[in-house]
Amino acid sequence: MKLSTYHYTQALGWDQPLDSRLDSENTWLIVFGGADANPLMSAMDDLKHAFPQAQWTGCSTSGEIHRDSLHDHSLVVAVLKFESTQLRLANANIQNPDQSREIGAQLGDSLNAPNLRAVFVLSDGLGVNGSSLIRGLTSSLPCQVVITGGLAGDGDRFQKTWVLNDKSPQAQHVSAIGLYGDSIRVGHGSKGGWDVLGAMR
Repeated sequence: MKLSTYHYTQALGWDQPLDSRLDSENTWLIVFGGADANPLMSAMDDLKHAFPQAQWTGCSTSGEIHRDSLHDHSLVVAVLKFESTQLRLANANIQNPDQSREIGAQLGDSLNAPNLRAVFVLSDGLGVNGSSLIRGLTSSLPCQVVITGGLAGDGDRFQKTWVLNDKSPQAQHVSAIGLYGDSIRVGHGSKGGWDVLGAMR
């Protein structure tokens, strides 16, 4: 696998030239950006030009992390080119949180295959019940398939989020990508609770 990461701001543009040699049907673009997508559309066009064959997933965030820095109103992109792992996208529009489990099951059904190893899902952060969405996914996929992902954010505003569909940001959307083949191993983790800050008192 080959990996490259990029960062875009309106003021400075891309931090480095986009490497179109990474483009292929087995290339995965993971895109995270500010909640207001309009200022980022020229950068999206750059990505479409550089990576026309790639599979895209992405969503709005509550802050974009690039290397060891946190940014707002920018675009962060990871480009992964696999040698033998295959990719397949599944997308769905969701109008009501009550549809979350049903949509999850539909996405799982469309991605399910004997050589499926992992599913990465990104969802609208305001109009989806994330727990129900995952219950739907797990109900339609084998237990050995790793499921991970997250909900789109918009800082502290709770007004509008977007998820990429057909390489364009859309509200009320869920996107999932399946990773297939015997060459890939996927691990994941999460953390919660309290951390120590400052001197003990």
